[in-house]
Amino acid sequence: MKSYKIYHISKAVLWNYLQKLFRSKGDSILMFNKMLLMVTVIIAQINLSSAQTKSNHSVATKTKQIPEIKQYEYLPDAVQDMPLELQYFDGKAKVMSSFRKLSENFVQLFFWDASYADHLTDLKKIYDYKEEMGASSTFILVISKHDKGTMARIASALERFKKEYRVDMDIASIIGNTNLDKLFKVPVFPKYVQINPKAVFVTESSLAELLKNRARKN
Repeated sequence: MKSYKIYHISKAVLWNYLQKLFRSKGDSILMFNKMLLMVTVIIAQINLSSAQTKSNHSVATKTKQIPEIKQYEYLPDAVQDMPLELQYFDGKAKVMSSFRKLSENFVQLFFWDASYADHLTDLKKIYDYKEEMGASSTFILVISKHDKGTMARIASALERFKKEYRVDMDIASIIGNTNLDKLFKVPVFPKYVQINPKAVFVTESSLAELLKNRARKN
């Protein structure tokens, strides 16, 4: 407990304490003990400041390591190897993967939520696009929130989606990974991201734009 208090003494209080200590009278042994105490306190203060500086530097470094990826840019190696935990709402076991492991296919990330009005309609449109892509496509829902309420709404919405549209598919989901929002900053929702087998971000800026371009081609 004493060491805990020493570590949290402010610099002003510490200096006043040391001044009072040396003004007090005492024999040589007592003065020696006072000197030892002073050295111990100063070292503790220096170590604490050093630890705080290293901690702040570490957090800043981690933040800088997450780049924003523009369209037609390659994914950096660190992003390609970033762990992606794929979860399934049908009871299938979780799978650890990465963009590099998925690179034999187009990877389609659909940033989705069950809280907006057209969530089922949009999911059907992107599902149809996935079906057109066939086996060359890996379709993944990205769900940034991971609280219990959000998870319950999404599980219910996916069950409703399967029943209403009579589709039977295993929907892989990435849940609670905020790094993906930082990597692909698109100012629309729902956000759609496509990465080709060469690890290039080649998507349109939004799902609406993607579907509009598909309609023009047809």
